Amino acid sequence: MVTFHADPNALHLSIPGIDPLLTWTEGAKFKLLVEFCAVSDETLLLRLEYDSQIFFLTHVRRIQKLVLEALEVLMMEMPFAEARARLRRIDEEAMAVDEAAPITADKMAVDPDVAFGTKLSDL
Repeated sequence: MVTFHADPNALHLSIPGIDPLLTWTEGAKFKLLVEFCAVSDETLLLRLEYDSQIFFLTHVRRIQKLVLEALEVLMMEMPFAEARARLRRIDEEAMAVDEAAPITADKMAVDPDVAFGTKLSDL
């Protein structure tokens, strides 16, 4: 599931001194949820929620890296063939690292709230 919320005012309260507290329910609603939220004109929040019975944390980190790279190539207006080759190279490198490493508790760690914010100007 992929969602995009474009209302930057949705996360702001008009009460002075009160800041929003972002919260989510426990457990994954889908096998993988990629949720984008435009917090401001400069900041995009990306949240990845996943079923830990299906994905290892290392898989989700790889998806996170690929999504960020895809956003970067879009911002650079990179030609499609070049962008596709870049993303494939990054994914192959990450996959090789994943396959070389043994499955450990860290790989299987449950971290359903992998979330981060990136300023669009930094992409």
